[in-house]
Amino acid sequence: MHSVQFNIFAGYGISLPLVILMLISLTVGAVLGVFAMLGRVLFLRSEVHSLKRAKKKAEKIAGKLEESISSGTSE
Repeated sequence: MHSVQFNIFAGYGISLPLVILMLISLTVGAVLGVFAMLGRVLFLRSEVHSLKRAKKKAEKIAGKLEESISSGTSE
């Protein structure tokens, strides 16, 4: 295995095998990506919920309108 020196701060570093360092960086990148998308996902879930409520309301109004048309009266 190849060991590489990973310098975190000036004068401070650790020596790790290259494979371990790459797995750590992949994991950190994946976690940061999930956190970056979390806000967008929560926003979209909220938007879907509000659109479902609006759809139910529109279907209720359409049902009432259809009943009034089929009975021959208009509002």
